[in-house]
Amino acid sequence: DRLFKMSGNLAAWIRFCRGTSPLVPASNIKNLRVRVCKPLKFAWIADGLRHTFATFHYAKHHSLEELRHVMGNSPAIIERFYRGTIGEDQVEGFWSILPPAESTPPPSHPDAGAPS
Repeated sequence: DRLFKMSGNLAAWIRFCRGTSPLVPASNIKNLRVRVCKPLKFAWIADGLRHTFATFHYAKHHSLEELRHVMGNSPAIIERFYRGTIGEDQVEGFWSILPPAESTPPPSHPDAGAPS
């Protein structure tokens, strides 16, 4: 169990997508990822989203202890994997990714909540 302060852009995306599908799919999450990535010809990196979040979180907050709490890693692991060199413009850009202001939420995915 980990509680953390949600970033403003994450809250905006949750509001934007509310009601379109479950925030965490009930089942078949692996196959959903494969089906989404395949037509995009997107090379999936294992734990890529987690690593990206951790790297940008550390770059913004400069707190091993805060990131350790959110991620559940030891400070040594955080130092080893997530303490990268990122330009301030990249950090600011990452934390500014917001949904379109005057757009409708994405449609519900047909497989959302479908049994595996």
